[in-house]
Amino acid sequence: MLRVLMPAQLSHTGEARWDTKAVDSCIADIMDALNAAGIFTANSCCGHGKSDGGILLHDGRELVIKAAADAAKPPNGGNQVGRSDERRVA
Repeated sequence: MLRVLMPAQLSHTGEARWDTKAVDSCIADIMDALNAAGIFTANSCCGHGKSDGGILLHDGRELVIKAAADAAKPPNGGNQVGRSDERRVA
């Protein structure tokens, strides 16, 4: 269970309020850290080992939590396209 801020549009009272909600245990620590930092969450799912997880933020953004097998792969299959070369000048 995690204490979360319910925005007014989702609250039965029509006003923003704090409530306690069940959260997937595999992402509860992430949810707690985000809320403690003032980055309020609206919804979440860890993916349950079957798909990517996600955390929907109050401002409409969504954080994607990659499944463990996907997280180990480098972005773009290791292709560094779009990354600037670093050059040292002596």
